[in-house]
Amino acid sequence: MCFWEDDPDQLRWPWSSDGANGVSLLHAQRSYVEWGAVHPDYTDKVRAARPSEPLDPGWRPIDDRIDNFETAIDRTAAWPDDLAELYWWRDTFWRHSPHLGGG
Repeated sequence: MCFWEDDPDQLRWPWSSDGANGVSLLHAQRSYVEWGAVHPDYTDKVRAARPSEPLDPGWRPIDDRIDNFETAIDRTAAWPDDLAELYWWRDTFWRHSPHLGGG
């Protein structure tokens, strides 16, 4: 796999490097496209996904033009009850709402 650990903080604030991975989710996605891992130092530690590890249907990289994430000011706001609502590509994304401007 890509050597990334799902981290709720980094899912909620993908521009932040605070959390389990040491780099932001946005940076990690760009690095994966370029090197096949979240950081070039990890390319010898990654592996291809197994058939038993399919990509979540509808998954796509973060797109700043359509995905609505909170700013640093919003870091005190309540969390969703279900952390799976932090997945931006799903219809259940907690900030997926016309009044929020999300995709």
